[in-house]
Amino acid sequence: MRPIRLCALLVLALAASAPAGLGPGDLLLVTNKNVPESGQLASHYADVRHVPAERTLALDVAPKNEEISPADYDTKIAKPVRDYLASPQGQGVRCVVLFYGLPIRVTQRASSTEDRAELTALRQLAGDLQNRSATVADALEGVLLTIGLTPAVAGTAPSNVEQRIESASRQLQANLGNVTDPDRRQQVQQQLSGVKQTAIDQAKAALTATTLGAVLVPQASLATLTEKPLDARSRAMARTAAAEQIGVLGLLQIVQSQIVWIDGEESDASVDSELSLVQNPAYPFYRWMPNPLSLHHPPSPLRAIMTCRIDAPTPTVARRIIDDSASVEAAGLIGKLVIDSRGMPASTQIGSYGWFDQLLRDFAVELKTKSKLEVVTDDRAQVILPGTVRDAALYCGWYSLRQYIASCSYRPGAVAYHVASLEMVSLHAPREKGWVPNLLNDGVDATLGAVGEPYLLSFPRPDEFFPLLMTGKPTLAEAYWATCPMTSWKITLIGDPLYRPFAARAALSDADLRPELRTALQNFAATPTAGR
Repeated sequence: MRPIRLCALLVLALAASAPAGLGPGDLLLVTNKNVPESGQLASHYADVRHVPAERTLALDVAPKNEEISPADYDTKIAKPVRDYLASPQGQGVRCVVLFYGLPIRVTQRASSTEDRAELTALRQLAGDLQNRSATVADALEGVLLTIGLTPAVAGTAPSNVEQRIESASRQLQANLGNVTDPDRRQQVQQQLSGVKQTAIDQAKAALTATTLGAVLVPQASLATLTEKPLDARSRAMARTAAAEQIGVLGLLQIVQSQIVWIDGEESDASVDSELSLVQNPAYPFYRWMPNPLSLHHPPSPLRAIMTCRIDAPTPTVARRIIDDSASVEAAGLIGKLVIDSRGMPASTQIGSYGWFDQLLRDFAVELKTKSKLEVVTDDRAQVILPGTVRDAALYCGWYSLRQYIASCSYRPGAVAYHVASLEMVSLHAPREKGWVPNLLNDGVDATLGAVGEPYLLSFPRPDEFFPLLMTGKPTLAEAYWATCPMTSWKITLIGDPLYRPFAARAALSDADLRPELRTALQNFAATPTAGR
């Protein structure tokens, strides 16, 4: 997870509780004007779901390219979408729907020569600050001893210094009121003033000793100076202000956050996942950001918008997704629920293979007792053999890496995904063997997958995503975004965002859900998602 810590504290909290019930008027349909089928599919979808005519945005993006550079993404996708959302007609948009013809992946961001030089200097500065912080920790702990307290955190290792400072500060804050003797209180106040000055002196000395140096800072708050972390001069002014106003630990946290901002490694992402954070002025691109819409995440300074994609290997399959979703929703999805685990030894280590495999097994047991669907399970190491299961309505399994196996035949409207690393590296390449395009070709109407190595914990948990969907209350997009852990990362959702496969016949009741899922259901009032 990205250590933005202090930067996050300095950003205004933009997140707000989302209104309930995603409907046609909450969507923005985004197309590629250079791909005729893109606009045609969006027009058809708008007719089927009664999306307002003004809620369509055509982008000027190169056709037949599944990748887009960060620069082109910023100017040709992110900016037009951001501008639309900020316009009067964009008010109330809660989900951006991308159509066939748009890229699926933003490539890795490359650092300039100047950025790489700054990055080297920042890493050196961070190490120096870590060492200098020990002086501040020693001084704070000396104040604790003066008032008869023992530091709660012991140890002198450099890696422990931040914890020592934060712990000693909390102890002092909690106990200074107990110092009633005037002379002793004055002594403590003098010591604390000395600690503050030491922190500032050490920070300024460390900054002066680097090639980065200090710069003249205008009359501006530190929060204002951190608002442009991609601007080199703003970063330099923020470092100087932190050194002069906060001291060594504050400067260390600023430096650590700037390292994250500049480092271009593992900054590639799915277009859809990156676009979910389009309304934020800036955020680190290294790896992922927590999803503010997730049922597990507390309120966040980030503002997220749902995204979903109506796309497929061919326009014909993409159109089928639209038509199947509307017709099946009206009648209700029927068929089998298929869980394909691997028979691995259980583990309590969250994120491990054994943990996930046991999660699938536990989920299957739970559904056999609660669900109205027939549950089919397989716990062998190999993936279910081709043609084994007929009439699958829901499927989740793992782990056949970029080697699709047609284990099931699927009912119209089926929702299915296979947990593996590279199952959506391409949607349109001929003879692509990934699971996402092949599931779509084999009749699945909603799926998800990764455009690059995502790590296991980036997938929605099947024991959360499917149960929410099975109540018939949240739409496909709502169920996904409530259970997807990460944004600005690798996973993409494909399907009709308004699709509620169990709206006509619920496969689980509210009472069947775990408490946290029942709480999440409160955000999903049943709003009609108009069909034909």
